[in-house]
Amino acid sequence: MLFCQEGDHQQSEIIGVCLNNVCSKQGLCCFYCFKMFHLNHIHDIMNFKDFINWKKRKEQTFNIFKENINQLQQCTKLLSDFISEIVIIDEQVENQSYQNLTKEIKHLIIIDQLEKSIMNKLSELASLIPPLKLEIQQLKSSRGIYIFQKGQYQIKNESFSGSIDCISQQGYSEERIIQIDSIVIPIQKQQLNFTFSNKNKHEDILISYQGKEAKSSSIFIQTRYVICNELITENSFARIKVQCGESVSIGVCLQNITFQQMKPYEAILDGAYILNNEGVITTYPKDLKYSEQKFCGIGFGDIIIVEVNMRDKKITWINKTAKNKIFVFFIFFYQNLIINENVQGLYFIFGLTSNVFDSSFLKII
Repeated sequence: MLFCQEGDHQQSEIIGVCLNNVCSKQGLCCFYCFKMFHLNHIHDIMNFKDFINWKKRKEQTFNIFKENINQLQQCTKLLSDFISEIVIIDEQVENQSYQNLTKEIKHLIIIDQLEKSIMNKLSELASLIPPLKLEIQQLKSSRGIYIFQKGQYQIKNESFSGSIDCISQQGYSEERIIQIDSIVIPIQKQQLNFTFSNKNKHEDILISYQGKEAKSSSIFIQTRYVICNELITENSFARIKVQCGESVSIGVCLQNITFQQMKPYEAILDGAYILNNEGVITTYPKDLKYSEQKFCGIGFGDIIIVEVNMRDKKITWINKTAKNKIFVFFIFFYQNLIINENVQGLYFIFGLTSNVFDSSFLKII
């Protein structure tokens, strides 16, 4: 496990690598580095598992590059040795000896053959040398030169934990603003009428009131999930407000989430960020599970607002009843949207956990 060496981040685990060639903080980064330095070039951030594979590919490419240079050097030496044997005497022909002139004629014939074959190719190569030299000088002076060394990385946890900031105060109206020194991507506010899905849900969950209410019909203590019908698209802002019963979970998940037939009480939560009634946010990146408690719990009757800002890669939970707010950034979670062509956005997801005394419910208001 690696820890950040940037400022006061020493206790923060390294979660990825910035590969932006003009970023002043390129290289290893923790969550706080990501939030402070890399939000305006998120596509250049790579997690460790992908970085290790990327490094191997670049090392192979670099080995091929070195082999090509070796071949060029061998060819240059061969040509140098060859032309060193060709001697043209700077003397008038009539003053040369019979033997020297005979030898020179042979060399001139070789030059004629070179002119018809190799010289043309060398001229083309020579024309590439000035811009090639310029590119090499630019690379040498660039910060983006990587030296590959043989070795292995041993990463204890390659998942992105989604480090959390928590605000607990008398009011929640004050917003945190992140300044990004780059082109501002316009955000599109989606005016969606969110409803619970009758299709993407556990069979024990009942949907009523035109998709606005979900209720668990089972007395067994397991969490069942339901997803909203409406898709949250890229560079958009979506907001949903719900009234909660006992033991509910609220979050977002990838578009391609599906429910397992063999595990009737769980969903495949790969990529989900879910806040439960005990105030624990659990992330499920790439089949790994990470939880961190940073929030007040969700009580019976609480009004919860969930906001998803796809431009800033930010999820915010607001407990309007308790007047608390918490948010997380979802950098590696978002990379799934880029890599997987079948995923076009996110969905709100809700979990209902019943018990023997009462069933859990949710209302969209």
